[in-house]
Amino acid sequence: MQSDLVNENSKSTNDKVRSGRNLWAPARKDIPKKKEARCSRQKLSYCVPLHKSLELQLQVTAGSTEMRNRQRTGGGFQGTITMAGLDLKIPLMKMSDGFSIPMLGYGTGTAWYKKNASSSMDKSLIEATTKAAQIGYVHLDGAEVYNTEPELGAAIKASKIPRDKLFVTTKVTTNIKDIPGAIDASLKKLGLDHVDLYLIHEPFFAQSDEELQQKWRDMEGVKKSGKARSIGVSNYYKHHLEATLKTAIDPPAINQIEYHPYLQHGDLISYHRQKNIAISAYGPLTPVTRAKEGPLTDYLDRLAYKYAVSPAEILLRWCLDQDVVAITTTSKEQRMSDYLRALTFKLTPKEVQEISDLGKTYHYRAFWNKKFAEDDRS
Repeated sequence: MQSDLVNENSKSTNDKVRSGRNLWAPARKDIPKKKEARCSRQKLSYCVPLHKSLELQLQVTAGSTEMRNRQRTGGGFQGTITMAGLDLKIPLMKMSDGFSIPMLGYGTGTAWYKKNASSSMDKSLIEATTKAAQIGYVHLDGAEVYNTEPELGAAIKASKIPRDKLFVTTKVTTNIKDIPGAIDASLKKLGLDHVDLYLIHEPFFAQSDEELQQKWRDMEGVKKSGKARSIGVSNYYKHHLEATLKTAIDPPAINQIEYHPYLQHGDLISYHRQKNIAISAYGPLTPVTRAKEGPLTDYLDRLAYKYAVSPAEILLRWCLDQDVVAITTTSKEQRMSDYLRALTFKLTPKEVQEISDLGKTYHYRAFWNKKFAEDDRS
């Protein structure tokens, strides 16, 4: 089961160091000559239209990547990022419980996953996560099953970023039978007195609706204790959510699921909207990492050329433009910076729809394949 819980593959095509020009345009006659990218001196100001006090303030200036913290206000996280000569804002999404979550997150699963909890500390993970936080990824996503909570805690400490400027997520599944004990163990490993978001990592442990409901009551107890500001779920499908909501006093604020153009889950997304449950996507870069043979390659290249970014950043923007939180990861500092370029533009509604429509012509599920039929797109 643990191998299924590992997040997205960190390898992608986005490891070229770019200057001002777009290096992603396919060499074809029907594409015009290269445009100069929107780069160094140009000022852009864009943010998904969310409440103003719930935005992460970013400022990007040429030649550096550093974070200067600002005062946290209105339940949001404010800071300044400097990179590439652009004035940017990264949105925070307000969840149903009143708390807000940064819409780009850095994950500590995938390539970082350790099979043995007693393994020595992974220094490369500590360094990468520290750098990610300093660059501006104040949303840090972990889980007990990754066996990397000690590294995440060490990175938080090494970043020297004040705790109230960070948004820390962890998840429970290994110790699902004892959620109160699990959160205490996670907090000890993280070196924190609370997390911003605590998730049940998967619903497949449950043999009945009653078991799902009991575990959710345990999660509500964690929130009441102050050890988690927000509580939610991960990998839950409609029937899992329906069972949980029947008895929930404090409903799940968010559901983290595998979500990308090749796995759009039928009516699950609209069900979340109906129930006011936020959505977080893991594996959002799957079409350019694990499923490169899919039908989106050409169209993503065209959009990447248009916006002077990489196909990976187009996929991140596709999530953001649907008000979906995107969790990604990389060990490369250049990629960390590059992914922030998803904030420099907005896809048109038609482009969002065309990515969705093309994606629906192909099916690829990267995780939990043993739980679903090969052609199950739910």
